Amino acid sequence: MIVETPKADVTSLVGATNLLKSVSSLGPIGGIFNLAMVLKDGFMENQTEENFVAVTKPKIDSTIHLDKVSRQLCPSLDYFVIFSSVSCGRGNAGQANYGLANSAMERICELRQKVGLPALAIQWGAIGDVGVVQDHMGGNETVVGGTLPQRILSCLSALDTFLQQPKPTVASMVLADKSGGKKDGSGKKTSLVEAVAHILGMKDVSNVNVSANLAELGMDSLMGVEVKQTLERDHDLVFSMQEIRQLTLGRLKEIDEGEEVSRPSSRSASRRSSTKSIVESVEMADLMEDSEQIQMYLQELMPKRCLVKLNADVQLKNPKENIFIVHPIEGVTAALKTLANKVDCTVYGLQCVQEADLESVNSLAKFYLNEIRKVQPQGPYNIAGYSFGGTIALEMALQLEKVDKKLVKNLIFFDGSHKYVSAQTDKYKSNKQITVIGAENEADGMCTFLMQFVSFEYLRVREELRKLPTLEDRVARTAEITNKAIPQIPVQELENAIMSFFRKLLIADKYSPESKFTGRAILIKALKNKFSETLGDDYSLSQVCTKPIEIHGVEGTHRSFILEPAVNEVASLINKF
Repeated sequence: MIVETPKADVTSLVGATNLLKSVSSLGPIGGIFNLAMVLKDGFMENQTEENFVAVTKPKIDSTIHLDKVSRQLCPSLDYFVIFSSVSCGRGNAGQANYGLANSAMERICELRQKVGLPALAIQWGAIGDVGVVQDHMGGNETVVGGTLPQRILSCLSALDTFLQQPKPTVASMVLADKSGGKKDGSGKKTSLVEAVAHILGMKDVSNVNVSANLAELGMDSLMGVEVKQTLERDHDLVFSMQEIRQLTLGRLKEIDEGEEVSRPSSRSASRRSSTKSIVESVEMADLMEDSEQIQMYLQELMPKRCLVKLNADVQLKNPKENIFIVHPIEGVTAALKTLANKVDCTVYGLQCVQEADLESVNSLAKFYLNEIRKVQPQGPYNIAGYSFGGTIALEMALQLEKVDKKLVKNLIFFDGSHKYVSAQTDKYKSNKQITVIGAENEADGMCTFLMQFVSFEYLRVREELRKLPTLEDRVARTAEITNKAIPQIPVQELENAIMSFFRKLLIADKYSPESKFTGRAILIKALKNKFSETLGDDYSLSQVCTKPIEIHGVEGTHRSFILEPAVNEVASLINKF
């Protein structure tokens, strides 16, 4: 037997004609199979004409030409088979172009059968063992469009059955488990409500208000991503982070009972990444809750000024007293402006500009100390940090104390500490014994950034990023995806912001203070932040401070306690200090 693989472009009439003529010279053509596939996935607002052409041409154009030419050159044709997809028959978000291409091929098959010609369209689910799912999406256990990969032997068996039946369009797929998630030790299915309640730390949901959304029930950033991954991985439900925050236990129960999934109302724009990563972003879900704040953040994606006066337009009672607040993980201090406007002294925000030294926490702290000396050459200083910024603020205070113990008047932590990032990853590191950052962790860091701007299938994109050869490649691809959502931001600026974001995660994770702070340390924490359950009531600050920590609890979450009305209490505490 001789096997030939001619390289002909059958998307044109000439190419299809030349191919069939060439093959006909070897003998009568018994079957034509079109297995072509090009994917250019994206929601409609992100789609382009070029994407539609790229996806439809190898399917629609090829099938049209092969149909036309085979009617003339293949009188003995027994099979005319095209591979369609479950995304056509059942639909799949982000694949409108792919669904269109497959649907057009199915209609051609129906027309052929009407005039007595052989034709068969097979709507396959995910295919296992070989191909796109195996190479790019995680292998034979990956859930794609509600289906598990169908193994090749099963596909061949189904194909044999389909070739012997008269219908023009058929389907074969292995449906993913719809009864709800993983099994517990007894083999019982874990319901959505049980799975989410476990993530939120609820042992008994019988007395919980089922109408309260997950954000109101205390879901923080880290929990949000665990919920997202559980829904996507175990229940084949893809929600954006802002939608997840608005889900209620009542709605989860309805979904568990088989009610059609509809999108919850969306007010927030929370975002997070994998919980299985050394490079966790801690407060992404809490920083930008509405479109106005997102736009504010976009304007400062890569800050141009390191030191900004946050309450320059306010009449101050004590303008000669300064407080310097270090940014959260995003590197900007826009989220702190409401707080700053209620403080009696001058409030400066420290922002992570491109020139900032991100080699380590120590080097970044030194960089910021040089900045604050430009407006206040001499101490004593009031140093503060919000969330991730607490790590840098602590190191700044320690470096000042090395010069003179009296250089720090107050060290204030706004719902954070030196362990706010690393605490989220310690469990993973101890379980996996990871000592270096690898592709998996870098991919998680990229997805953390990406979630701020784009709705996407986390597991699929993470796997795509993981398989890229270098960190620079992952950054470039992340910037490319982000740029499609916010084209007004140049790709180079996006790459700079992504790399800066990622490096801040790394340095915070590995930071270990070299000494203890001996001055006055104050923790103002959000009472609805479950961080206390992980590191204790003082967020482990007593480990790095010699004096007792002054702890003040304020009603609210990690995000809301610096917004109205809780922010008034925070500002009042600062003014007393």
